Amino acid sequence: MPTMVSFVIPVRNAVDTIEEAVERVLHADLGHADLHREIIVVDDASADGTAERLQHLAARGLARVGFHPEAIGQGAALSTALAMVSGDIVVVADATLAYDPSETGRLLEPIASGAADVVYGSRYVAASRQVPALWDRLADQLLTVVSNGLTNVSLTDVTTTARAFRVDVVRGAVLRADGCAIAGELAALFTTRQCRIFEVPVSYRTERRTPRNGRWLQGLAQLTMMARCRLRSWHLEAVAPHRPLPAAMPVAARGARLTRLVRPVDLMPMSPATTRPMLRAN
Repeated sequence: MPTMVSFVIPVRNAVDTIEEAVERVLHADLGHADLHREIIVVDDASADGTAERLQHLAARGLARVGFHPEAIGQGAALSTALAMVSGDIVVVADATLAYDPSETGRLLEPIASGAADVVYGSRYVAASRQVPALWDRLADQLLTVVSNGLTNVSLTDVTTTARAFRVDVVRGAVLRADGCAIAGELAALFTTRQCRIFEVPVSYRTERRTPRNGRWLQGLAQLTMMARCRLRSWHLEAVAPHRPLPAAMPVAARGARLTRLVRPVDLMPMSPATTRPMLRAN
């Protein structure tokens, strides 16, 4: 059984909830006594005091923290966090507490038992959840249907933030999405590598509302990424046998410019491995 779970938390402007989110992840029941945890938080150039809260958490030894000196996007923050993990399983946690960390054991069980490589936490099959806005629900359903058609799976919530997966399934990958389109890219990656995918219900509640025009712009970005993943071959190799990753890669110092990330205008570099970080193979 894997022994280390790496919680990764991409965050931007969540000063009111980030400390509680880390505390709740720290005390969440993982379902197995022999599972240990590490917490990795990457701040995407927050401007509301989140960075100072994270420095305090890091000083207390509660989390390993990285900073983006400029706002790039949720996908870029997740990619940076994945390059820092040293565990056997990755759990993506939410900095705004929209997803309940106490349900982590539900996500981990199929992986820890050896039955799954990837587990999605679905908001739309849960017995208890906040009722979403109609347009948000329609957008999520549309994106899920398109992703399912392109990847030949039958998920009910591809855009969920609650995900858990073996670190092996992303090893050696080059993730191109900077923003919310990371959801579609990860779905394509998981299916290309023939992962065993499970789906479990998770509760969901949020106080934040994305403006309707912003929500549909996010949806367009995800559709674009899904099409790119389908039409452009990644030449992905099979998942390597599981081996623990070496020590974490250092993160750019706050104030430095990130040059390892492709600019948003560079939609599809001919040689992405030269411009995007590759999640280490050894």
